[in-house]
Amino acid sequence: MAKCEECRKRLLSEEQLQQAIVRLHRQISTAAPTDCITYDLLADYIDGQFSREESAKVEEHSKVCAVVLKTFALFQNFAC
Repeated sequence: MAKCEECRKRLLSEEQLQQAIVRLHRQISTAAPTDCITYDLLADYIDGQFSREESAKVEEHSKVCAVVLKTFALFQNFAC
């Protein structure tokens, strides 16, 4: 890339990249979760009332959803 002017032009500057990251974080944090798991469903999951398939869906969702992950942690604090 050091010798290719065209490639250098295509790359974002570090400042532009940081600004894009900040915008992305802001969008993610303000986005309303559309497929979010409800409190009641999460309680059922923790109580072991889900099938393996349903449990897997909850676990996958919790990997990308801060709301569910936080709620799950709160439930774990009250687990016996």
